[in-house]
Amino acid sequence: MTTPDPAQITLAAQIVTLLAVPFVQGVAKQVGQDSFTQAKTLLAKVRDRFRQDKNEEGQATLDLFEKNPGTFTEALSRLLESTLTQHPDWAAEMRQILAHPASQEIIARNNAIVTDITMRISSAGQQRIDADNSQVERVHMSIE
Repeated sequence: MTTPDPAQITLAAQIVTLLAVPFVQGVAKQVGQDSFTQAKTLLAKVRDRFRQDKNEEGQATLDLFEKNPGTFTEALSRLLESTLTQHPDWAAEMRQILAHPASQEIIARNNAIVTDITMRISSAGQQRIDADNSQVERVHMSIE
């Protein structure tokens, strides 16, 4: 088994963190659509990689992670570290997916009323509100 380098450990942690977002927070309630789409893309890529490698442990761990991310985050992260080290081209592809900044926006039209919204991005990105003749109140936006 190849020892992962620090860059792969960091990349694995980023992937697992993003994968956990829909499962931990309940899909699209407070998760931006871009983040959710990015997580689905990563999930499919990880599943395909484990399938191509015939990595049954990875496939089983990913299935368990989907059911209980809090318990299986560390196990999935270790498997990803090893897989990323074994497949540098795949690691580069994963970095490219993660490099796209998230974008969240509220568009309020035709006298719409938008209240009590929380928009949060946990990396780079942009947030925007576009309203015409609409009421927008108590909107909290943050990029952390």
